[in-house]
Amino acid sequence: FTVKYNSTKKRTYVYVKASSSYRGYAVSFDNGYAYIKWGTPKTMYKNILVLDAGHGGSDSGASGNGMAEKNLTLAIVLAAKRSFDNDSRFQVSYTRTADTYPSLSQRANLANNRDADMFLCVHINSASASAHGTETLWSKGRNSATEKNGLTSKELATAMQSAAVAATGFTNRGLVDRPNLYVLKHTKMPACLIEYGFISNKTEAARMK
Repeated sequence: FTVKYNSTKKRTYVYVKASSSYRGYAVSFDNGYAYIKWGTPKTMYKNILVLDAGHGGSDSGASGNGMAEKNLTLAIVLAAKRSFDNDSRFQVSYTRTADTYPSLSQRANLANNRDADMFLCVHINSASASAHGTETLWSKGRNSATEKNGLTSKELATAMQSAAVAATGFTNRGLVDRPNLYVLKHTKMPACLIEYGFISNKTEAARMK
């Protein structure tokens, strides 16, 4: 850390830069003292989440009704970020917060390196113009293997499916077992992938936008 005094503003500034061996720090103030706690996410926060906005960059994902999947997934994740930024109960990492394309391995590795409690992947579906509804993908084969703090992938997927349907008002298409999806196969914690709705469906696309 470094300490600098600004004579114009008559204020003292303390600059803290965490070394590469630490991934986070928190600052609190009490009776004129500033306290800094630092360490890995697990020692800093009770709940660690990783949110993944599907596709991005040169990979636009599905398209339909004048929209691209990569933009809708990013908008959903950024909306969640605005909420999490004001909630100290969670430490949230994001695979992307702009129009970039992290590889599938980078997405899974971020969650594994953070020792996250859960991994949530956001996608938008596409099929015929009449296809509709919300569904959540999970891996049945890794359900017990990735259990963490009493939470399984199926329980996470069930909770997220219920919340997504409540938010969208779309038809509940239920849970889908997709064991070979990379981010579900290679993450080491409860994980699911939410398909909020169909970009190919005019009504749902407008609602998601």
